[in-house]
Order: sequence, then C-alpha cells, then structure tokens
Amino acid sequence: MSTNSIEVLRPTGMIVDKKAEAAVRDTSLDGKKIGLVWNHKDYGERLLDAVEEIFKERYPKAILSRWQLEECCKKPPEGEIESIAEKIDAVVYTLGD
Repeated sequence: MSTNSIEVLRPTGMIVDKKAEAAVRDTSLDGKKIGLVWNHKDYGERLLDAVEEIFKERYPKAILSRWQLEECCKKPPEGEIESIAEKIDAVVYTLGD
C-alpha cells in the first residue's frame, strides 16, 4: 500500500499534519452496490443525476441506490450515515450550490 501526500487548506487556519494510507480500491464495480448520497443541500441532487447516468454507461452491472440525508448543513442524526454504509459497498457523496 502506498502513502500519498495531499495538502488540505482549512478556512479556520488550523494546521494539522496527518498521515494516512490510501484506501484499498476495488478492481471492478461489477455487481457492487454503489450509494449515491446527497446531503440535501440545494442542487446536489442534480450532480447525482449526472453521476448516475455516467455510472449506468460505464458500469452497467453496478447496483445503484439513491440516498438523501434528512437535512443539510447539520451533523446527521446518530446512525444515519452508518445505516447507509451497511447497505452499500462504495459511495458517491455530493454537496450542493
């Protein structure tokens, strides 16, 4: 497994030096359950519409499901993210505006 370097800029000015290994990537999405998750912020669902069409073209054997968080701009209720994660193998998560 390789370690990548990425610089993250925070609007708070807080500096954090954190090292992490890259996540293991699946070699194929065939038959995988892909969750398309929208955080309920305006227009994020439009991006997921486009992403869904791309997935259908490129990965026709992937199983797509749409999820919408209860409300944007707040921490999701306890267990909401975990509940979605139990039902999918991978996720595409969108914000909006």
